[in-house]
Amino acid sequence: MFREGIDELIAELPERQRQVITLCILQDLSPAVVAKRLRIKEESVKRYIKAAANNLKKSIYESSEEVTA
Repeated sequence: MFREGIDELIAELPERQRQVITLCILQDLSPAVVAKRLRIKEESVKRYIKAAANNLKKSIYESSEEVTA
């Protein structure tokens, strides 16, 4: 149940953030490997991870507000 909720939140991320999170976090690949695979800079991968984490936190917070309201 929890995993399905996380998957839904990840699916709502912008495409590049979703790709990076899937590869780095869910498939446990390093930012360097992901950068090569996506043909982007490693620093860009790290920025996408940070942006995705912020978006996920925001979505979780908003979801929890809906439940408690």
